[in-house]
Amino acid sequence: MEGEKSFYRQRVNTRRLPTAVVAKWSEPVLEEGFIPFPKKLLRCLPAVFTGPNVAEDLAVVLAVVDYKRPNLSRLPSLGYLAFLAGMEPEEFQTRLVDLEKRELIIANRLVYS
Repeated sequence: MEGEKSFYRQRVNTRRLPTAVVAKWSEPVLEEGFIPFPKKLLRCLPAVFTGPNVAEDLAVVLAVVDYKRPNLSRLPSLGYLAFLAGMEPEEFQTRLVDLEKRELIIANRLVYS
């Protein structure tokens, strides 16, 4: 599309990842990095993520978590987060709105237009 930003998937050196992570996942799966996932969230997934869009909702949350860094100087674009989640920006936005309505996130603090 004209004017659409182009994003790419960054490759990481899997030898620099923590050994505990490399022991759990194969190198091809880890070549773009990994996102820490708390065990407490794993245990409560069925209670928190419900409805017909469970996978998409989780992808949205994990894309936001993946972007978050200490001393973040600017918020990510909606398009970039959608790219990380493997979704179209419109669907990503829809899922953000739904997660906010369910009081699971505060979307206006996550992305810039």
